[in-house]
Amino acid sequence: MELTFINLGIIVFFLGWAFLLILKSCGADIRDQDEEEAWQKYVESRVKRNKFDENKQMKELREQKLINRAIEKAKKIK
Repeated sequence: MELTFINLGIIVFFLGWAFLLILKSCGADIRDQDEEEAWQKYVESRVKRNKFDENKQMKELREQKLINRAIEKAKKIK
């Protein structure tokens, strides 16, 4: 078979395509790992935020209880 520019082009095209498929398959594993790490960081940040929100709510609840006690004491004094 005589190698012409068309044949060489076809061969190069398929070799390049195979090479890109190999790179894509390797890259997909790396990307999945990065996505998993990103998801884990997101979950950790949400957990921290929820704890912060819970602490904030508890603080507000304590403040409200103190306010209610002060109001009750003021009513008793009158």
